[in-house]
Order: sequence, then structure tokens, then C-alpha cells
Amino acid sequence: MQGLSQLGLIIFPYRCLVCERTLKLDSRLCRRCRPPEPWKMEPGVRCQSCFSPLARPARLCPPCAVMPLNIKRARYLWEYEGNVRHIITTMKYRPSFKLASFISEIMAENLNDLFKDEQQDSHWDLLIPLPSSSQSKSRRMFNQCSLLTLAIMRRTGLSAGQSIQQFFKRPALMHLGYSSQQATIKGADKRVSNVKGAFSASSGLVNGKAVLLVEDVVTSGATSLAAACALVKAGAASVDLIMLARHRGWQQHRRQMFEKFCV
Repeated sequence: MQGLSQLGLIIFPYRCLVCERTLKLDSRLCRRCRPPEPWKMEPGVRCQSCFSPLARPARLCPPCAVMPLNIKRARYLWEYEGNVRHIITTMKYRPSFKLASFISEIMAENLNDLFKDEQQDSHWDLLIPLPSSSQSKSRRMFNQCSLLTLAIMRRTGLSAGQSIQQFFKRPALMHLGYSSQQATIKGADKRVSNVKGAFSASSGLVNGKAVLLVEDVVTSGATSLAAACALVKAGAASVDLIMLARHRGWQQHRRQMFEKFCV
């Protein structure tokens, strides 16, 4: 049997899920494509609302103190650059179900550490993936945010009263469609216009609930904020956000996002 297994690896060797280099072991990613260690929550070093690095110990960064968003707490594993950018691009646009499943496990493993905060409760009543547009569904055949959410549910036991059947048959947040694919649009104002009214939440499911919204990557923040606004409008008590990666330039659009979605 061992000989047959070795023969199988010669014919069908393990390959990196990103660059497809041959691997000696089933490690999923080669050394070159492997992402760095995910960020951990360090009180006094990062803003406890948006998770931005701070120059000096404080609870909130200046933008969060004066321009609070509809997202109570946001956390991310990596900056959207280097290997991480290649991983997410491959996962979404090649697309790769295996890679999305593998990255989902990393998010689930680090969720509790990312939301470790002595002053706030990390209990959620509802876990909600950011829904895909119909164009993305037809191209990719899966929603990577749903895979991220299901991995969290399996690993942490945070089913939040949802069975797998309910999760797919009766979504709490729905995508009503874009005029253009969000990833192809440049400029924060245009991205905001494209996502306004793109989401609708079920008040019967989210009213009074503490929600954890699950996203893959945030660039300007327009999509996540539009989804959060739909949840708050439907009566959600609070919305936290977990994402794989966030673009370093996110804070440059903070005032625009605040004025468009939160004022």
C-alpha cells in the first residue's frame, strides 16, 4: 500500500495551491507563497475599534474617536499586500475552492485571539457572510465568505442558532446586485455609489442580534459598510467585522465613508 501511495504521488504530486510548485509534503502552500503569521490583538498597540496600529497606547485611534462607523469592531489577519494579495487573488479569480477552504481554517483558528478584549464581550448571536453578487456566483461557483463563515462555525461551535440548512436556505443578508463589479471600480466615490442599496437584511432574523459579518478583503471599506448599514437598518444591535486582509490605504477613505454611510 505504501508503494502504491508513493507511485500516486509521482503521478499526481502535491502542488502549492497558489503557484502550483511541486511539494514534497501536503502542506498546501510552498514556502514562497505561505502568508506571514496573522496579527494578534495587543491592547494599547492597536485601535480596539478598527484595529489600526497606534503610535501611542490608547483605546481608539483619532478617526474612530471622531468618526465612528456602523461597524463596532473590525479585525483582520493580514495587510493586503505581498503573498496575501496573491493568495486572495488566486482564491477569488482563478478561482480555487481548495485554497478558500484552507484559508478559512486559518481565519477560524485566529478568531478568538483577534477579538480578545477584556472590556467587550465577543459573543455573537448571528454569523453572516458578505453575500456575493449574482455575477460573482456565476463566475466563481462558490462564495468564499460563506466558506470562511462555515469554517468559523465548525471550529468554534458558534452556530448562533443556525443549522447548515438554514444558513443556505434563509440568508439574513442578501445581495441585490451591482451596476458594475466592485473590484473593477477605481475611486472611493464611485465604489460608494456602486454599493449603495446593494444589500438588504431580514429584520426578522437580525433584529436585536449581535452580528459578526465575515468578509475576505477590504480596500476602501464601501462594501462592508454598505452591508453593515443594511444590518443596522434591519435592527441589528451591533455589527462586528472579521476579514482576511485590509488594504493599507483604507484610512484614506475614512471621511468619505463616514459622511456617506454614517452621518
